[in-house]
Amino acid sequence: MSFPPPSTVDAPPFPFAAEDPDRLGMVSVDVDVTVGEHREWREVAHHRFVLAKADGVGSYVTGHRGPAGERHQPEFEALLGGELGRQHRDHRATYAELVLDQPLRRGEAQVLEWRWLFAGCHRTAHRYRGHLRAGVHSLGARLTFHPDALPMRVRHTWQPDPATCPETVRTVAVDRTGLVELLVPEPRPGWHSFHWDWE
Repeated sequence: MSFPPPSTVDAPPFPFAAEDPDRLGMVSVDVDVTVGEHREWREVAHHRFVLAKADGVGSYVTGHRGPAGERHQPEFEALLGGELGRQHRDHRATYAELVLDQPLRRGEAQVLEWRWLFAGCHRTAHRYRGHLRAGVHSLGARLTFHPDALPMRVRHTWQPDPATCPETVRTVAVDRTGLVELLVPEPRPGWHSFHWDWE
């Protein structure tokens, strides 16, 4: 999942060539969301299986965008396949460049893992949303809720653009383990959201 390019308020333009779909494609996308005992954001981890469509692909750019008025921005941590390069922050978003361990040649694949950490964040979590620019083989979502703060259900919705009314893909009840796992084969490009209801 990717995000629109950031603004360049008080910062030089950020390089976004690494997100060019003609250079780097997604094979599979997985996201792991952790919500704390006070219903707050704790962590969002990402797992990507990417495929180079051109020689010399050396980085991948990812971002996290909060809601309007959100002041708390998470910290980025690279886990597998590369290390942190440049970063950009503005009033709503944080972007990070993941510099690959080795530049990829056309046809080569790479597994990338990173996470966003929300230390000190007290905002109640209600939804995770991300954008698929192109089709992939699979989209996976794993949501982990604290046993003392379990929502009633999780609803996966899809919309081709933010202005379109969301279409419900699947609704899953949350049991006492607090773990919800969803797998979507060949998901449609567009905005995929995972909502949960606290009451």
